[in-house]
Amino acid sequence: MYRKFIKILIFFITIVFAVWFFKSCMLVDGYTKFPIEGFEKFYDLESPEVREKYINSGKLDFSKKEDVYFLPFIKEGIEEECIILLNLYSEDTDNKVTLEKISLVDSNGDVIALNEEYGEAEVLSEWSSSMSVVDTFQKSEDWFYSGNNLTLHIEATITNGNKSTKAEFSYNASIVKYRGPAWQV
Repeated sequence: MYRKFIKILIFFITIVFAVWFFKSCMLVDGYTKFPIEGFEKFYDLESPEVREKYINSGKLDFSKKEDVYFLPFIKEGIEEECIILLNLYSEDTDNKVTLEKISLVDSNGDVIALNEEYGEAEVLSEWSSSMSVVDTFQKSEDWFYSGNNLTLHIEATITNGNKSTKAEFSYNASIVKYRGPAWQV
């Protein structure tokens, strides 16, 4: 009788463990990344010092105008919101940047986010991981899916003393949604 009870108990424990294991292995939606072309490696770097060396190596000169680097980042925010962040970096502390237009459009040309009222943005002379929030926008099933290509467009004016220069950048980004087991995501 005792052996039969032990066998039944082991059988039930095995069933409970199997159900728990398979349930935890079911794929669920995880985090979403918006990799911006040319910045993928840069944002994977760990320390501010290494990022500053990467900037000074010339690998991000495509995002530079008048010694000011425009370093954008897009991330998924809380609930149904996404955020466009921007870090303006320059060793010249006299540079002032006025953001005139920030837009994000999908592959069909539909506007997802548009900000024409931001104004002056802070330019950092030492690399910092803090970034300015330049716009927020709502998720929509129309464009928020893995593999969708986006274009981030930034128009700004850089002022240094009496000299003003227009800057215009377009960055290609995509949406990559990650899925994984519930215990991992």
